[in-house]
Amino acid sequence: MTAKHHNEVATDAAKPRRVAFIGSKIRTPPLPQWWIERDRLTGSLDPDRYSRIAITGPAGSGKTSLLTRWAQDRQLDSITAWMSIDPRDNSAARFWGHLLESLQRSSPELGLEARGALVGGSDVVDTVVPLLLDDLALVDARVVICLDDLHLIEPFGREAIDLLLDGAPAGTTVATASRAGLTRSETRAVVNGRAIHISSADLRFMPDEAEALVSGVAGDGLDAQSREAIHQIAGGWAAPLRLYASRIADVGGTAPVPPETDSTIADYIRSEVVDLVDVEDLPAVALLAGLDRFSAAMVDELLPEAAHFLRSDERERLAIVDLGAGWFKIHDLVRGALSDVPLSGGTRNRLAEIADWHASRNYAEEAIVCAVRAEDWDRGAEFLNASWLGFVESGRIESLLEHASAFPARIRDHDERVLVTLGWFYGLVGDLSNRDRVMGLLDARESTGPLPDGSESSEQAAAVNRALMPTDQSSSSYYAAEAMRLTPPSSPWYAFALAGTGVACDAAGDAKGTYRAWLEASRALPEVFAIPTLGGAAIAAADLGEFDRARELSERARQRRSESGFDHIPWIAMHEIAAGLVELDAGDPKTALNRFEVAATGVSGMIEPYPFIRSMLGIAECHRVMGNRRDAAEAVRAAEIRADEAGEVGDHYDALIAEARRRCAQERPLAHAAALEHLTDRELSVLRLLAATQLTQSEIAENLFVSRNTVKTHTQSIYRKLHVRSRGRAVERARQLGLVG
Repeated sequence: MTAKHHNEVATDAAKPRRVAFIGSKIRTPPLPQWWIERDRLTGSLDPDRYSRIAITGPAGSGKTSLLTRWAQDRQLDSITAWMSIDPRDNSAARFWGHLLESLQRSSPELGLEARGALVGGSDVVDTVVPLLLDDLALVDARVVICLDDLHLIEPFGREAIDLLLDGAPAGTTVATASRAGLTRSETRAVVNGRAIHISSADLRFMPDEAEALVSGVAGDGLDAQSREAIHQIAGGWAAPLRLYASRIADVGGTAPVPPETDSTIADYIRSEVVDLVDVEDLPAVALLAGLDRFSAAMVDELLPEAAHFLRSDERERLAIVDLGAGWFKIHDLVRGALSDVPLSGGTRNRLAEIADWHASRNYAEEAIVCAVRAEDWDRGAEFLNASWLGFVESGRIESLLEHASAFPARIRDHDERVLVTLGWFYGLVGDLSNRDRVMGLLDARESTGPLPDGSESSEQAAAVNRALMPTDQSSSSYYAAEAMRLTPPSSPWYAFALAGTGVACDAAGDAKGTYRAWLEASRALPEVFAIPTLGGAAIAAADLGEFDRARELSERARQRRSESGFDHIPWIAMHEIAAGLVELDAGDPKTALNRFEVAATGVSGMIEPYPFIRSMLGIAECHRVMGNRRDAAEAVRAAEIRADEAGEVGDHYDALIAEARRRCAQERPLAHAAALEHLTDRELSVLRLLAATQLTQSEIAENLFVSRNTVKTHTQSIYRKLHVRSRGRAVERARQLGLVG
């Protein structure tokens, strides 16, 4: 502030002066054309309940529009005063003169003494505001005062305004819109229930609101996918939402313009947010913008000069999003606008320190992001390999693959820590081409000892990977043996190698060996791998005819999956195959079919072919039992195709597929009903009961007053004469031939 301005403020209240009023400042502005009703917000602003309403958020977040809509509703039953603040209102005479004029246009008697005192030069804090508060306490009507852009009032002018805010009597509500957050006094009022705060988080447009806003601006020409994409890019921020919609409507497009190529959005964000950051603060802001999220604890410890950004006023100005539990992020659009701010060497060193801070607290993703941002590839590779299992458990494999892609090729294709991690991730997402490419790069390296994830060497890590996710029976057998040879029992990877042995035993048809290996491995593996391994042991138990044990293990795996929150990880659904086998044995093919279908969906993307083949063979058997030969044959064909893709699944699985093909082969078509042998009257009676009821053979025997063996003999004769092998198919064939209704 200039000396002249200081002197003006100091003498402002000491001299009489009149103000030339600007009518537009004290009239409630019209709503923008793009306004949509936001009842979830306006409905919460109850003037009978709150004496103070504070709406805060960055430029373009919709503060003024919300305050305008609420003020318009209040004009119907309240004395309403509106004031749009600008920087010149730091003059006390100008600010209070306009506010009193606004009140008196709604109620001419209100504030007369206060206005006289102001014109006479009385002190605003000592005289003008107390006189106004006295008048407000005597008014027999609700009074609403709306102050827009309150952040433009500098600290020296806030004392009198705070007196009004804190001293507003019952029946008076002061509502403000500001880019700055709450003061301590306002925070206390919120805590005490006298005030309500609508923050930038509350102002963010929900998906339905965003769709309504975008449709209102761009019309119905945009498809639903484009509207959703605009919302995702803008992050619920009102002004970017509107600008994106206008931009696309202008060019007649049907897809959003990427933020980095849309100068309209970039210019808006820079002018309204980034350009207002003090030059000395810009490096710290840019540093924080390089992080996906940051915690208050980290800022306090490592970036004390940035701690003031997390005060509510700075959070709102910079569009810092409160993620809860002490974590924050700078809005993605602001981060984009700050991306061209260069990082100094000193900043990179600080990022490395921040990376270590996060790693020491097991915030793996934040550690990797910081290391990548600092271009500290050695540190990043260390964190990447040490923490990959956590990304698997949280279902964020794609996220870590994205971080790994930020490494330069000279690191990504040569550092064994990165290669091992990528090998696991490509394998778990079913990307065989990239998994084999990475494994080939590992094979070409000289193994150099232990890795951060506990692997004995890159050679041992590659063997375990290939043993657990083999492409065919030969590789399964070879790499299972290699994994066991290279992995000592003391290694944290021993249980993984043992699980690979289970895969090899399953491929070879050794159900006992499969059961023992998988059950033992499941006791030591991390939960995300223990659950499918336990499911595999349940399948082996069913193969051994131990269906009670299979049911127990399958249910235990299902329960552990649910309790661990791993429902989002599809490939751990092995227990569903075992459950299907159990249900089939119990004579419930419909329930079994559902189990096998769930399993097939989950394991379809696995590199290892055997779980999908087992699922499809289970589906085929269910359809066969229910008489649906066509679908049964199609399921067998899907298993055959998967086996062909694998190249060589081994004698055991070839035999399983061949047996299923024989059992599920469709009957030869009949040229004409005359080709059938004649059914006797008694056989027709049995056939009609088979078709019209769900009776068992014993119950049919009771209905016909014959023995069960007689019904069984008639049924077998019916099947032979109709050229079918099941009750369901017999009924279907009989209906085709008009033998039953």
